[in-house]
Amino acid sequence: MLVRSVVRSSARLSTELEGALLAPHARMFACKAGWVVPLAFFVGLACYINCIACDFVFDDRLAILNNKDVQHGAALAPIWSNDFWGKGLQMHDSHKSYRPLTILSFRFHTWWRQGEPRPADFHAANALLHALVCGCVAELAARTCGVRSGGRRIALLSSLLFAAHPIHVEAVTGTVGRAELLCALACMAGFASHGVAAGMASHGVAA
Repeated sequence: MLVRSVVRSSARLSTELEGALLAPHARMFACKAGWVVPLAFFVGLACYINCIACDFVFDDRLAILNNKDVQHGAALAPIWSNDFWGKGLQMHDSHKSYRPLTILSFRFHTWWRQGEPRPADFHAANALLHALVCGCVAELAARTCGVRSGGRRIALLSSLLFAAHPIHVEAVTGTVGRAELLCALACMAGFASHGVAAGMASHGVAA
């Protein structure tokens, strides 16, 4: 009986200690903006859902239709040595714009379809990326301002303004704007990583 009581007490103490240690980190990863994040996501998506019916326009044709790196079956290695338009970076007429991750995202569409690029796929992906960035803007605003100081209200206003602002039309509707959307998403991930790392350091976890 004594052994069983000691075991139970040890297990209970272990559970309580684990909860006390993990609680601060759980709070760090918890969503601060709450319902504002999905609302911002769906508003951002709704603003550009009609672009799925659009065709390739302007630079889309050069970067996608006329870019051999995007075509299905082409070698992947040249993507890392070519510019955004499919020309070698060492060529004198190269634009020198280096965006291999964006080209890889374009290439995914032709790989998935096993054929020619379809405009609807590219436009739908851009609309989804914009929606994700809108959700991230809401969370960033809430974390920056603090929930207790009206951060959720600020998150709502800032994310809805960001979602519906016409300045994003070119970046979202034009498929070559994928580079800006991926850059914005990467910046949001960087802000989030910094916030988590700073929170862990304040609790004595990071070195």
